[in-house]
Order: sequence, then structure tokens, then C-alpha cells
Amino acid sequence: MTTKPPYDPALHFRQNPGDRWLFRWRFEYWDGKSPKIGGWHPATRVEDMASSASKTNLARAVVEGKHFLTREVKVFAEVIGEDFINFEHLAVCVISNGRMINHVYGMRIQARTCIFSCFENGDVKYEARQLGENHLFPEWTRV
Repeated sequence: MTTKPPYDPALHFRQNPGDRWLFRWRFEYWDGKSPKIGGWHPATRVEDMASSASKTNLARAVVEGKHFLTREVKVFAEVIGEDFINFEHLAVCVISNGRMINHVYGMRIQARTCIFSCFENGDVKYEARQLGENHLFPEWTRV
């Protein structure tokens, strides 16, 4: 039995920078409101960030991916709205041709019971989690 080596974003970026997935966040709501969707790269404007979108009546939070070459779009991870905590972009600094490049290699969605990490090579890692009683949730999740 062979085990897959851990994903190395810098190596993937150097070997085949075109064969990768881009990610964005999406919120869907119970009340029929149109979904809120982020951009395919990390947001640079506050208005485009998931943290500034409304979480009222949130039905589900989704990480969508689009293949850089084929433009295929698919859902990589989703959690129900009441368990959603936040999204995180995964990034690394790569030195290429003498220049430093900040390379976003994935996206993570955190929920109360799990974490889904989606990587640009198409892999998704699931981690179960147990939160201690002293865990501080974001302000919008508190009742």
C-alpha cells in the first residue's frame, strides 16, 4: 500500500501552474434571497469578502471551484448555515524567476463540527473537530 505524499503548493505551482482549481465562496439563503458569491481569487475589496455578507437566514455555505484550463465548475465542500463559522484562503509565498509571488493554493471552510480544506490540485481534506467550552465563535453566530 502506498500513501500519497502531502500536497506541496510551491512544487505544484512550479511544475504545472495551469492545471489547478480556483475557488470562491457562496452563501445560499432560506428566504429566497439571491445567493451571495465571492470572486475566484481572494477579495481585495471589503464588499466582496464573505465576512461582510449577511448571515441572516443562511441555508448553506459552499466552496465552489473552477478549473483554470477547462473552466469546469463544481462544488468542493458545503456546510449547513447554522454550523458555518468562516472561510479562509490558503496561501504560500513562492519565489519564481527571482520574484516573490503570493500564491493562493486553496480555500478552507470551517464549521462547528468539521473543517474542509480544498486544494488547487482538486483534493479535499476533511477534519473532524471538537470545540472546547471556552471557544469564541464569531459575533454573528452568537444568540
